[in-house]
Amino acid sequence: NGTTQYIYGQVYNGTAWGNVQLLSSWSAATFLDVHNFSGTYLSNGDFMAVYSDNTNIPKMRIWNGTSWAAAISLPAMTAGAIPNYIVARARPSTNEVMVAFFDQTKETFTAYFNGGAYIAGNWTLHARHASATQDNTHQFVDFAWSPNNTLTGGLVYSDVSADKAMNIKIWTANGTGAGSWTATANTTAQTNNIGAVSIVGRAGANEFDACSKDQGVTPTVIWFKRHFTPILPTPTPHPPPPPPDTAPQHAT
Repeated sequence: NGTTQYIYGQVYNGTAWGNVQLLSSWSAATFLDVHNFSGTYLSNGDFMAVYSDNTNIPKMRIWNGTSWAAAISLPAMTAGAIPNYIVARARPSTNEVMVAFFDQTKETFTAYFNGGAYIAGNWTLHARHASATQDNTHQFVDFAWSPNNTLTGGLVYSDVSADKAMNIKIWTANGTGAGSWTATANTTAQTNNIGAVSIVGRAGANEFDACSKDQGVTPTVIWFKRHFTPILPTPTPHPPPPPPDTAPQHAT
């Protein structure tokens, strides 16, 4: 409303919208257009909303199909690490959830929910993936699970100022609520600094497709393919296809 920001959740029941829930609000006139909330359905049918309340402690709430539960705090990130971008993705056919955060101090974190009871103790905050990038107004983080191997997820992010290459790490879940990250791999350097990033798991193959929109005067969207083992040589970039059946190698 010009002085206060609000994050709401509400439910569409197949006919109409309702069950409006104020998740958080705070006084601020900055970062008005950032994506500081996300949500994902779990295998048990519950919906998990993860969002900022303008602190370094993200919050979550569960919609169980009837009502919203009370807010739960996730593990605290470093001081000042207020999320600007949040990506929540449930591991397919489970209640486990990976959440990626890019914050106002240009840091990248992830936290993992083990699929158990909805309590703070079932979340694990991972070590900081990155502590710097070009700015805090682009979405410099994304995460996706593989539809081909649902134990495997890919994280893409930026980690330096004037960054011309995306970073990627692969998460391998152990099937019991935890897992581990690989070492970091980098894409081929682009001509211009990278901007917003995105990643998706490729159906039928042990691969992820990652895209970045650069910050050139005429922006270019560039597409990379990455195998599950990120220490393989970085492939040649291929930008995403335009409308079906035309598929050139570069889109501007």
